[in-house]
Amino acid sequence: MKSEDNPTPARSSVGLRLALVLLLGLLPVIGFFVYWLETQRREAHDDAAVWIRDKAEEIAVEHRHFLTQVKHTLEIVAVSGSRTIGDPAECRRLLIDVRQRRTWMKDAWIVDGDGRSLCATDPAAPPPALDDEHHERLERDGFAITEVRQDAGDNSHHVVAAMVSGATADTHRVMIETTVDIRSLNDLAGPAGTRSDVLVIALDQKGRVLSHSNDTIGLIGKPVHAHPTIAKLLQFTGVAHLGTLHDDVERILTSITVPEWGSTIIVGIGRDSVLATSQRDLMAALLAMLAILMTTGSMAWVSGTQLLLKPVRQIRDTALSMAGGNFGGRVRIDRGPREVREMGHAFNSMADRLEGMALNDELTGLPNRRVLESHLTRLAQGPHPFAILTIDLDGFKPINDRFGHAAGDDTLQAIANRLADSVKGTGLCARVGGDEFVAVLSGVNAGSLSLRAVALAERIRAAIAAPIFLESGDVTVASSIGIAIRSDRSTDMDALLHSGDRALYAAKAAGRNQAVVFDGTQPEVDLTRRPERPRAQSTAA
Repeated sequence: MKSEDNPTPARSSVGLRLALVLLLGLLPVIGFFVYWLETQRREAHDDAAVWIRDKAEEIAVEHRHFLTQVKHTLEIVAVSGSRTIGDPAECRRLLIDVRQRRTWMKDAWIVDGDGRSLCATDPAAPPPALDDEHHERLERDGFAITEVRQDAGDNSHHVVAAMVSGATADTHRVMIETTVDIRSLNDLAGPAGTRSDVLVIALDQKGRVLSHSNDTIGLIGKPVHAHPTIAKLLQFTGVAHLGTLHDDVERILTSITVPEWGSTIIVGIGRDSVLATSQRDLMAALLAMLAILMTTGSMAWVSGTQLLLKPVRQIRDTALSMAGGNFGGRVRIDRGPREVREMGHAFNSMADRLEGMALNDELTGLPNRRVLESHLTRLAQGPHPFAILTIDLDGFKPINDRFGHAAGDDTLQAIANRLADSVKGTGLCARVGGDEFVAVLSGVNAGSLSLRAVALAERIRAAIAAPIFLESGDVTVASSIGIAIRSDRSTDMDALLHSGDRALYAAKAAGRNQAVVFDGTQPEVDLTRRPERPRAQSTAA
């Protein structure tokens, strides 16, 4: 019965598993590289946080220095102005002279305790109006940044600085006010100008914007302390935060307070710009690492394919070929791990045993029916004549009955060895039944082949008839041989085998222990009680 064909396994199955093993082996490297990338990003973020904190402190120092300069200027004006209040023209010349020396000063006034102007750089310009809170701060600290004003003339912004001087000659307290050009405060962002993505904001004590290095939406003078990010920066100064301001750009931000003036400096830098440089370095490192991984993976894949996958596929293909009936294939594995080479040697040993079991008779070691059928098929396809000798033992059954089957097996083995020696170098001899054998003799000339076949039959008969020495006793066996010759190009091997059987039965009918050549006159025989005859594949059209 023909066995069902097993589905051929996908060629990529072992390769996929090998690729999976390689990938699993690379996972720790990939994981380490991802961790390294994330570490580099964190370091870039931390470096940016340190940078903006240092920059904020630097700008805070400049801010403090600038406001101190404003305060000192007002102190000088207060001392000098108290001496010239009685002469408005002289007082005005004093204020104008100070303004020329301080480029950041716009207008200046000296007012009395009720806010009336005593003298000013521009008599037509009214002094700023101060509310109660400003007066309280002036009374408490002697100096205050009171408000942010917009100049309608040039659409610029100014801050108003005020301070209270000592008593004048008429014992009235005098207040000096001046407006400071806001662009002077914006210039404080100058030290950060080495990076165009830096944002600098100065807030007064009320959370109003005093200066803004990139005020494109008009925030100067407006309170921004309610903004969530700014509120966090005002609450936790000196700490880096990641957040967005009014332009919705994500930044790394920090804040520094200037307690002397109640102001706060906020410095921020775009997160994307911080990571851009490191990102380029990281991408270069990533490409280098990928190149290394690909090179390593390719080398591992090639090595694995040559040393592991290729031998496994060779064993698989040879095994499938053997399953299809071709037992001649063997694997050759000269390289690779020792275990793989040992597996190849073990496979070849197994293949040798399987081939012996599939092609040789288990008891006698002679070729079996399958080999005989294949041999006859090949001969039938050729043009040359050949002879078939059907051999049947005479007197073999009594040996089994008298000495047992073990002795019978020993007898068959001895006869098989004699048959193999008899046909050695001239043809093939196979065991096709219990005590039945078939020998095949090839030739070139049909006439001489008939004589050679008869000679071989006599040699075989004589070899079989010689005594066989067994442990249980000596035995002798005779044989009857039927000879059939294919002298034409007939491919009907069944008919040829049947002719050999007819000649064999004619030999038995003639008294046994002789050889008969089929000549067409032998009677038909009933083969239903004989073992199954070998059947060669017909090549007839």
